Amino acid sequence: EHLLVSGDFNIHSDVSDDADTVKFHDLLESLGLEQHVTKSTHIHGHILDLVITRKTENIIPFPPRSCSYFSDHISVHFDIAIKNHHYRLNQSAIERSRLSTLTASSMNWQAVFYAIMNQESTLSLKILIGL
Repeated sequence: EHLLVSGDFNIHSDVSDDADTVKFHDLLESLGLEQHVTKSTHIHGHILDLVITRKTENIIPFPPRSCSYFSDHISVHFDIAIKNHHYRLNQSAIERSRLSTLTASSMNWQAVFYAIMNQESTLSLKILIGL
């Protein structure tokens, strides 16, 4: 299984002498994780929005890119490269009369995402963080 953690951590990841930053980086190191964002993600010039993966995995092939500010945070875009897996898709027909009972929680999202993954050998996603 791949591991990807991203979001607004509210830790000044770029301030190497901050006690909380040192503890956080030590924690990542002890867990074999690495943080990929290297440019400011906040209007005050700090790296607060992070993209974290296992050091042993190479699923972030290029450094994350900054886009534009939607709030006091900048959006962070990155690609994810994972191998294509072949899964058997379990499809079923839905009768029109039953559409009123169809909800997001009743969807087989795992099958939906597997179908998407089977379309390409490399999955490339654009993620907006810090909105």
